[in-house]
Order: sequence, then C-alpha cells, then structure tokens
Amino acid sequence: MMEILNAYLKPLRAFMASDFYTTRKALSITQMEMADMLDIDLRSYADLEHGASLCSTRVFLRYIFLCKKDRMQFLKDIEGVLREVDDDLLN
Repeated sequence: MMEILNAYLKPLRAFMASDFYTTRKALSITQMEMADMLDIDLRSYADLEHGASLCSTRVFLRYIFLCKKDRMQFLKDIEGVLREVDDDLLN
C-alpha cells in the first residue's frame, strides 16, 4: 500500500511545485507575498515551490480560490497527473 502511495507522491509534488512557481510568477509576486496569501510561513512555501512537501488541504483550497482563475482546468491537470500514475501502475 505504501508503494502505491509513494508512486503518486513524486509526480504530484513535481506538478504542484511547478504550478506554484508559474502561478506566483504570473501574479508577479514574491515568495513571501505568496506565503502571506496562503497564510503560511516563507519556509513552508519555499518547500512547496521546490517540491519538498505537499500542502495541506487548507492551503490547497486557499491556493485554488485565491490564485487560480481557471479552477476546473487546474483540477483537470491534477487528474491528468494522477491518471498517468494509474496507467504506469497498471502496466
């Protein structure tokens, strides 16, 4: 079971790290400003942007509602990442 969970973590962390970075750059804000927007400390945000951790549900929801204009597309993109892992696990 832990192997299956770990199979999802790496690609999901990579996707989210990239998305946090590109979204922050598109908003033309600093890491500190993004951290403040998400109500987390700078170190926690930097860890998210570098793929060292995944965010909590609270932070994820704040991110979606405060930073993502096209929320449905964002969720579809996450679904695509998860489907790729599903496909890899089935092969």
